[in-house]
Amino acid sequence: MENLSYAARLLGARVMRQPKHCPYCGNERTERLARKKLLAELRRCPECRLQFRYPRDSAAHNARYYQSAYLDWSADKNEAFAQADNPETLREDEFAEGRRQRTALALAAKSSGTALDFGCSWGFAAGLLGEAGLAVTGFEVSRPRAEFARHKYGLDVLTDLADLRALPDKSFDLIFSSHVLEHLPDIGGTLRTLRRLVKDDGVAVFFVPNAGGEKARRLGVNWGALISKEHCLALDAAFFSNALPRLGFDPTFRSSPFEGRAVSDPGRVMPGDELAGDELAGDELAGDELMVIARPV
Repeated sequence: MENLSYAARLLGARVMRQPKHCPYCGNERTERLARKKLLAELRRCPECRLQFRYPRDSAAHNARYYQSAYLDWSADKNEAFAQADNPETLREDEFAEGRRQRTALALAAKSSGTALDFGCSWGFAAGLLGEAGLAVTGFEVSRPRAEFARHKYGLDVLTDLADLRALPDKSFDLIFSSHVLEHLPDIGGTLRTLRRLVKDDGVAVFFVPNAGGEKARRLGVNWGALISKEHCLALDAAFFSNALPRLGFDPTFRSSPFEGRAVSDPGRVMPGDELAGDELAGDELAGDELMVIARPV
């Protein structure tokens, strides 16, 4: 039923001739890279270099969708972890381990002070940041998830964008966001808000599916993490390296398994470009997951 609703929404937007302009910079001259299941397209803006799903989502749809329709398997994992007599028994679990790794990488960038977990979901990662000694505020549009995080992890969680925007400038030493930005129709407004909220000596750390990685370039839209009914954006270092400096960030990048050095100049390679296999093998940002470390300047 959910897939039928998604298809109907895409079809309706096409019938109404939804404009194909870029959801970040508004450029009307975007280019189609690929089709997915006839109704969806992966498009790219040549100006800001954002890749996005067309038809696009509205902010109103997004707010409704994450209250009830969006379900993910992590709910059961969080519940199990919260209720386990010995949570250490879940340390090797893929769900727990992935979130432990991301929070450890974020803590390596900033390990004290105040933190915002933007899109904290059920609260697992925010709880880990709190255990490390940071004073954590969560933000989560899904009220069921926010309530779980409050009840199970004792977190302070905001659910209204107006409340987030009302916070004072430079409120946080660390802003952490894990696999959230690719869900947002208005990434521009979000990035501007997060830039305002981070302290001058703070850092923002974002994790997203890597739309510039080897798998994205090899499989294109057949890679499920690229665009879907949940993922309206396909984010890569090319976009961030263009957008973040204009917002007052100095970004560096790493990709999974996060063992290589941080890259400050990601180059010009993007999905859809013609690449030989040996060129891909040498790409330092070829992993499935992209980490963006953004420091104010």
